[in-house]
Amino acid sequence: MRIRNNLNPGDLGYIIQLHGTLYAHEYNLDHTFEGYVAARMGEFAQSFDARKDFVAIAEDDEQIVPTGGVHGHGQTPVKVLP
Repeated sequence: MRIRNNLNPGDLGYIIQLHGTLYAHEYNLDHTFEGYVAARMGEFAQSFDARKDFVAIAEDDEQIVPTGGVHGHGQTPVKVLP
């Protein structure tokens, strides 16, 4: 397993898919929830600034697994610990 702090093409789309399928299975939500997640991720992608935003993409055998991020962490730059 490895964790990376950069966004590659396709990462956010895959995370959207993970949210859509997980929440459909766990909470019986329909496609509208996935649309909501896609809209928020689109905003995140367009405004992403590595100085104030943070993303941690977890991969296991080069496959993305549940992942987290912070959008707009105040005015202080985010420090990533090794």
